[in-house]
Amino acid sequence: MTSKLEKRVSEIRAKVDTLRAEIESLREGVKPLEKAKQLLLTHVDRAAAEVEAAPDDMAKGRGQPYRYISNALTLVFGGQGEALTIDPAHTAFAFACRFNREAVVGYLMSELEEFYASAPTIKDPAKIEKLQTELRALLKEEEALITEAKRLGEPIARRSDADVGVILGL
Repeated sequence: MTSKLEKRVSEIRAKVDTLRAEIESLREGVKPLEKAKQLLLTHVDRAAAEVEAAPDDMAKGRGQPYRYISNALTLVFGGQGEALTIDPAHTAFAFACRFNREAVVGYLMSELEEFYASAPTIKDPAKIEKLQTELRALLKEEEALITEAKRLGEPIARRSDADVGVILGL
């Protein structure tokens, strides 16, 4: 049975993981929106270029009216030798980019703009400092609970990445 201390430590650890991820995100920031839009268009155009018309196959009465010419082929080694496979999600994306570029770009641009409405676009040292203070307080609370659990004979293992300064009470 899980004790109240174990439950509380679990809750704290989840909050610690969330705070660490948020701090890391703030440290990295994101590219300016215009740069991200350029990267998106480049990616869409590259994907579209992986699909080409195949009039030669159609004129000869064989094959499809298009050819998938991706460099994204991967070798899969199975029981009966080698087989070439293509990532179906990327293939579908490439075809969508080729035959309906405006819809793909419109959708992805709206998603990008929605993300940027709440994304940290620049590094925010003041917010990072505030979150690090919150993180330190949570780590101290976690350590106090671990120490209390040990005193009660219900030891709780420390994280492998436990902060030595917090363990030593520094």
